[in-house]
Amino acid sequence: MNVNDKAIELYKRIFPSRLGQIPKGLIDKFVKEIYPKSTQEDIAKTQKDFIFTEKLIIEQILSLDLIETEPKYLSLYAKRMNASVIKSKTPTIICDELLQYTLMSFYLTIYSLYHDGNEENFARCFKNFIVLLDLQGNRREIGVHNFQDLIKMCKMPSNLIEIAMDTFWVSWTFIFSHEMYHAICNEQKTPLEEELEADKFAYLVLMNLIQKQNIKEMPDNIAVFFEYLYLAPMMLLDYFKLLDFYNALFGRTVSYIEHPSPEHRQEKLFELFDELASDSFNTEVGNNLYNIFLDQVDLLKDQLEIKKQEGKLDFLSKT
Repeated sequence: MNVNDKAIELYKRIFPSRLGQIPKGLIDKFVKEIYPKSTQEDIAKTQKDFIFTEKLIIEQILSLDLIETEPKYLSLYAKRMNASVIKSKTPTIICDELLQYTLMSFYLTIYSLYHDGNEENFARCFKNFIVLLDLQGNRREIGVHNFQDLIKMCKMPSNLIEIAMDTFWVSWTFIFSHEMYHAICNEQKTPLEEELEADKFAYLVLMNLIQKQNIKEMPDNIAVFFEYLYLAPMMLLDYFKLLDFYNALFGRTVSYIEHPSPEHRQEKLFELFDELASDSFNTEVGNNLYNIFLDQVDLLKDQLEIKKQEGKLDFLSKT
């Protein structure tokens, strides 16, 4: 298999739901422009088979001995923007591919905006954010991007792309572990209490995996649990806060009754960090990364308000 074939295999794994909608020639063009100088070794190093990666992370979660059940895992394009669990003797955890792709695109776009904030790239990123909020967040459909925009947005230093992908995998781990708690919880709790306990369990798992990587016990091919990503669950929740902000601009509000709001969940997670983190935990880089992340979110929110006031989002008002 040559370099281009390997790169196309990588593309297929990243965008499985959209392959039928995109001509092969465009995929070839994307690959050649993004990976023009890549060797086979470079692409093999970057290549991540989603199910393979998920299974390896699940193995590490189960190795923590926090639960006795070994759940099954399914990744489906269910158009529900969430993860769920089917309870049984061997529970099945289902993660919607729409949620996974949205988060991945969200993180890549945030870091692209940070890397290149000029007017041209800002316009590209803003357009993508509208897709992430309106089409994917509200209408629950995976968007097909303009390929030229996608190519240009992805042209950023490899370390930023790696951080974006690592943020995605840490977020995925949090989501999976959250659902795992629902799978094993047999106590009588209110829905609100159970959701917050599931977050606590998921954050405990995450902190344990970070510690495991710190002491060099994490396999290299899933070494994504860096100390500076301890706030990745907050970034995950920031997407849903941003979605609520976007909908509020159009007079649409979400009522959180049996489910905690993203703000409430973030508040509790910050409290949990103080409870779970060791004294040696270094928060400086992680805090700086999160502040960079929030700066880009604030830029986006400001632009959304401006465009709404100018009437330039009116065509979206009925979605």
